Amino acid sequence: MASGDPKMMIRIPAEMKGWVEDQAKRNGASLNSEVLRCIRERMDRMVGPERAKGVDGNGECFAGAPRRRSSVNTDGDQQ
Repeated sequence: MASGDPKMMIRIPAEMKGWVEDQAKRNGASLNSEVLRCIRERMDRMVGPERAKGVDGNGECFAGAPRRRSSVNTDGDQQ
């Protein structure tokens, strides 16, 4: 990642932040790297590793694949 890459602030529940911190420590990674790893794994599952490489910086996800939206309740279950 380059210093000129876009930045994003997010709010997450404390228990999720703690989990990410634990995973980052376990993997010898920064929090940022751990979050990116989680996102990449999800992208790979949804569209496959080859198509996931096609994400661009203009809001077009997965080289033209339709965006998938899901609702998540406070328990973390998809609706």
